[in-house]
Amino acid sequence: MPRSEFSHHFSRVHDIPPKCWKIAGLVAVSVISAKVIVKLVKRRNRRLKIKGKQDELREAKARLKQQLQNDQITKEKSEKITRLSITELQAKLQKDELKAVDVLKAYQFKALEVNESTNCIVEPIVEAEAWARDLDKMKGPKGLLHGIPFSIKESYNLKGYDVTAGLSYFIHRPVDNDAVLVKAIKDAGGIPFVRTNIPQTMYTYECSNPIYGVTTNPHDASRCPGGSSGGEGAIIGGGGSIVGIGSDIGGSIRIPSHMCGIAGLKPTVQRLSGSNTFHDTDGQRNVLPSVGPMARSVDGVVLAMKAFLSESMFTSDNYIPPLPFNNQVYESKKPLRIGYYTYDNVIHPVPACVRAVKEAKTALEKLGHTLVPFTPPDVDKALPFLFVTSVFGDNCYEMGKYLKNDEIDKTFFLNYHLYQTIPRGLKKLLAYIVRIKDRVAGDILLNNGVLYTQDWWNLATKISLYKNKVTQKWKDENLDAVLSPGFGCTALPSYKSAEVSTVLSYTTIWNLLNFPAGSVRVTNVDQQDQSDLNNTEVYPAQSFIERELKKLCTDSVGLPVNVQCIALPFQEEVVLRLMKEIEFNV
Repeated sequence: MPRSEFSHHFSRVHDIPPKCWKIAGLVAVSVISAKVIVKLVKRRNRRLKIKGKQDELREAKARLKQQLQNDQITKEKSEKITRLSITELQAKLQKDELKAVDVLKAYQFKALEVNESTNCIVEPIVEAEAWARDLDKMKGPKGLLHGIPFSIKESYNLKGYDVTAGLSYFIHRPVDNDAVLVKAIKDAGGIPFVRTNIPQTMYTYECSNPIYGVTTNPHDASRCPGGSSGGEGAIIGGGGSIVGIGSDIGGSIRIPSHMCGIAGLKPTVQRLSGSNTFHDTDGQRNVLPSVGPMARSVDGVVLAMKAFLSESMFTSDNYIPPLPFNNQVYESKKPLRIGYYTYDNVIHPVPACVRAVKEAKTALEKLGHTLVPFTPPDVDKALPFLFVTSVFGDNCYEMGKYLKNDEIDKTFFLNYHLYQTIPRGLKKLLAYIVRIKDRVAGDILLNNGVLYTQDWWNLATKISLYKNKVTQKWKDENLDAVLSPGFGCTALPSYKSAEVSTVLSYTTIWNLLNFPAGSVRVTNVDQQDQSDLNNTEVYPAQSFIERELKKLCTDSVGLPVNVQCIALPFQEEVVLRLMKEIEFNV
């Protein structure tokens, strides 16, 4: 623009009366103020909504507690029943030596007691007593789960109840159906009696959200129970439930099982039905969530699997192959060839987790099995470039639709901002800085999601090729199963999981491959494990994440330690056989 013309325009602006400027300023201030006010009002309404829900749940627990007091249920009465193994409990219920309603009340009492120290319960299921009384009136053959109380992860649909995944948007939006697995429990005579806590979005391995609060570990209240099925881990690990159901997309059944010292199984996807459960990322199909049982013992997991693999589930979900439980495989005494590893080339597990594998290996060898070294290939590349790129391929866009108008829990705060608010260029710079200290952690940070359709296709192809590579190596070694650490560390202090995300490599790999994997308790952290953790010759802690783990796993004496058993797809019975042999013989 020529100088004279510029001067002309400037003079025209300069000639605008001061009154007009004042009006424009007032309009601008009003618009900004209105936006701020709307935002503040939305926040206030959201917090009132959350508080209202919290008050409802608190009152529901208080009503149940009062009801149990009125029924004169005492700690002594409760423990006579809750101390029974699941085999003993099932036998007494089948023989009418115990009534379903008495078993229910015993576990309700114990569950509320465990909840006092862990905050594992979202809410009691009010219909449970009516279901129990109906079972007690029933004549004729009893179902396999007759009268056995089940705890249910909050993400499972239960007719008439909110399913929120810790997101306030879903408060007071009750679902109108039961999850297929919940229906299978009821059809077999089981009694869903409490719903248990989850982390916000269910994409962290802790257990905290703005609606239900934080759940703690039953063995150490300063530590987390794992996640995302953390409420299940805490209630079962604390003795408030004998069996329940969780879900697992990266370790969400196995991590709480390990951190709380219980048994849990992540089946092959579609061995059990995940229909009518919460999913906020349905479009992501490369790595799918699996649903499965968690229990005080392997017997509980086996009993649940036998009940689930039934006509009820097969007719309710026609996409599930009708494969009943193979008892012949589970009870087989045939010696197996089992691969094992204690390091996956991503992160060194803490000494207690290594010792657990060695003890399980020794026990299995004494039973006549052959154990040979086997490490799944390229886990250091599969974790950041295949698993993380798939699960967070949309840069948390779907989750962000709900989270942008919600309170963000601090367990998900880092993930949310890494994918939703930090500019790509800055994130890339941070990734290169982190990569100097820890290559795999840096590679995870480098992930910017998938931009184009062709990239999604290429990613799916890479995953397929990786599955073929691992399966071929498995077959070349002529393996029946694999034994590995249950996780890379023991239970972490609450709110610290995001600092050591690469430790997920021990569980996520089997979700990526869609191999069944189970977790079973072997030992507890002892003083020697703590000494080894601080001994640089035993645990050098060379990477940034390993140094963090060393700090976070200090003062862990007494915490449970599990191992993981893995088999090829749809061979859950092989996994369960190994879990049972380890549980019984270590």
